Amino acid sequence: MSEPGSTESGHDSPFQPLYVLADSQLLFRRGGEGSVLDDIARRRLPEDPRAAYLGAANDDDPAFYDLFAGAVEAAGIHQHAMVRSAYGEADRQWLESAHLVVLAGGDAGRAWRIFEQTGIREALLARYAAGAVLLGVSAGAVHLGWDHLNLVPALIGAHEEADDWAALRRRVEAARPPVRGLGIPFGAGLVCHPDGTIEALRHPITELVPAEGGVSHSLLLPPQRGPSQAIH
Repeated sequence: MSEPGSTESGHDSPFQPLYVLADSQLLFRRGGEGSVLDDIARRRLPEDPRAAYLGAANDDDPAFYDLFAGAVEAAGIHQHAMVRSAYGEADRQWLESAHLVVLAGGDAGRAWRIFEQTGIREALLARYAAGAVLLGVSAGAVHLGWDHLNLVPALIGAHEEADDWAALRRRVEAARPPVRGLGIPFGAGLVCHPDGTIEALRHPITELVPAEGGVSHSLLLPPQRGPSQAIH
């Protein structure tokens, strides 16, 4: 297991990779394939880590927290709690001590208003700066992007492939200054490394780039066997 803050190349960094998922599929093992949480627990977290789940996007629904709890327990992470939208003192203390922070899916706008009103936004940025792993699912993935926490240097679209990323295209076209978009389909995710490298997980990611007269697009393929394919 790597020390928190270490990178694959062996160079120390104060920041951990960001995990950006279209939905929760990658949180669970499939066949003989491990989950994203298995990989995070093995390589990114200290012994006996704490995990915080932010359920503001789904109105702190306990059913979704139970799914999260099962996923982290399977990865060997046994200290976990929901950080509730009310953000009381116990919630604040848990978030400020968490090594893994998971931003849940649901209503992105609702959750973002809560993050800004309660101080959760600032706490998330502080945890990232302190070396915690941040993982966003669906709406939580959007929150990690350029127009929210601005930790991933791109606009994030999640599971919009049926509409050919139309909403994400509009956001890219309207963004000032210009910024690219990353569209993550169902079942897929990406890792944003501290140096800005983006790595696709499981399925190809659509990259939308502002261009004269519109938006150009390309695909980022997940690694197969051999070196990973990535963009900067």
